[in-house]
Formats: sequence, C-alpha cells, structure tokens
Amino acid sequence: MNYRKKIGQFGENLVCDFLTKKGYKIIAQNVKVGFQEIDIISKKDNLIVFVEVKTRTNNNFDEAEFAVDNFKIANLKKAIE
Repeated sequence: MNYRKKIGQFGENLVCDFLTKKGYKIIAQNVKVGFQEIDIISKKDNLIVFVEVKTRTNNNFDEAEFAVDNFKIANLKKAIE
C-alpha cells in the first residue's frame, strides 16, 4: 500500500470512528461503482449518509467545499444513483 492510500485509509478510519460515536452505523467503505468510489456509506435512523473523505497532511484546513470540485460531486451523484 502506498503512502497516499495509507493516509486516506487513516482518515477514513477516523471518520468511521467519529460517525460510530455519533450513533451512525457504517454500512460500507470504499464502494466502487463503475469508475466512481464512495468512501463511506453510513446510516442513522432513516437517514443514509454518503461521505467523501479528504485527509490533510498539512495545516492548510480550507473549507470543505473547496476540497471537492464540481467534477467530483457529479461523479459522486452518479455513484449514489
């Protein structure tokens, strides 16, 4: 496993722990749909949540919406559908 994958997996594990502590059930991780991937699918009550994780290795904590561009959002929508 390369460095980027290790960092990504570390971040996804942190998010899964956070969601679990907040009462969410983790349904699946790293779901591949065609060329798209959904990092985490979780559920709480009747709500299903699709999570895209972006793990930072520096102190540049920009707003989350800047980490996922319109192309990535369109791909996620395709995968979710």
